[in-house]
Amino acid sequence: MASSYYAALLTTQPEEVMDLSIYPLWSTHRWAAGTVLANQVFRMFACSAGTYGQGFTEATSMVHTNARQGGITPNGQGATVTGVGVELFTDPTSDSDLQALAAAHPEHMDDLRTLVTGVWSWDFVQMTLPGGPLLFPGTPQPDKQHGFPPYAGPLAPSVGYVSSLTPYAAHLPPHPFSWGTLVSFSSMAARPLKRDAYLRMTLFLKFDAGVTANDETIP
Repeated sequence: MASSYYAALLTTQPEEVMDLSIYPLWSTHRWAAGTVLANQVFRMFACSAGTYGQGFTEATSMVHTNARQGGITPNGQGATVTGVGVELFTDPTSDSDLQALAAAHPEHMDDLRTLVTGVWSWDFVQMTLPGGPLLFPGTPQPDKQHGFPPYAGPLAPSVGYVSSLTPYAAHLPPHPFSWGTLVSFSSMAARPLKRDAYLRMTLFLKFDAGVTANDETIP
């Protein structure tokens, strides 16, 4: 009886499974209202979930970052970055209609236009390498009347959310080498932020052959 049950179970398993060799690793930075970003540099992937840092006054959660240790890839394994995603969004008012909010409160759009002037770079122990602009070419531009589509941001409640995904190829070294990304702003970001603002960066990692995020062997 048991053997027939397990035989049936084996024959009903899905033919396609998730490729655990591809792993998204994300990190979020918060800036309080009134912050001036001009000529400043901020480090991403510096803190892990459950700790304080990167502008947060409360302990970060899985929503903010899934890193277990700042500056190190999961399990300390080497990995190739195949893409970089950037999300920008601001805190809302009490309005429930987010599209009306974007039109009635253009300060959200002002803050986002400030944020998208930034650039990011790789930061290794002895060198810093350019990565690219936060707003990848082809991403919808800020519009005071219509705002950014979609209007609802990922860290609810938030508004004025814009996303950019850049195809990329870079290799992150295994532990004990550390790394991070830097977000830099120029004098173009001289306007103080009117709302709390957030930047979430996601790195899409493909682990070196033989390991995954769960330390399982792969071909």
